[in-house]
Amino acid sequence: MGLPDHLSDRPIVEAFFIGAIVIGALMALGTSAPLRAIRPPRLRMRLADGFRSAKPWLGPTLTLTLTAFGLAGMTASRFGAGSRTAVVVASLATLVSSLAATAVFKRLMTDAGEPLRGRTLIGSVGTVCLSIPQDGVGRVTYLAEGQRRVVPAKTPDDGPVDTGLRVIVIDVQSGVAIVEEL
Repeated sequence: MGLPDHLSDRPIVEAFFIGAIVIGALMALGTSAPLRAIRPPRLRMRLADGFRSAKPWLGPTLTLTLTAFGLAGMTASRFGAGSRTAVVVASLATLVSSLAATAVFKRLMTDAGEPLRGRTLIGSVGTVCLSIPQDGVGRVTYLAEGQRRVVPAKTPDDGPVDTGLRVIVIDVQSGVAIVEEL
């Protein structure tokens, strides 16, 4: 007679949860500005960089939901839930954290005001307020119509730009300002 279901596959399921936590942590480290300098060039986490798209909130959302899956599943397992129950709890935590993170990160990382108007933005001089990572998207502040505005920004060559540097907007693509250092 074999072990009861809640004991037989528990180590495998817990290893899966630990793997999700580790991958989530690596994704978080892959997008961390202070650690970018020590990260080998080949260890580029395209997944954590928002698929290099105009959706800069995608990477942090994936990182958070993957980590939430692992933490919720491991917590449920350690509190005595069976393997199936732990997977269900982890899946629900993933769903909730995904919806919440998408709403929060999307709000924080996109222009909350009027839609970007390329013609009025192009030529604007601004300051990098959230460093632009290599192959990623940061944020730039600029003045328009007497108000300070913040827009997602990246460079045309996908190079990094440090916080505080002055830049000029040369183009707008999919809601992301393309900037060059002044």
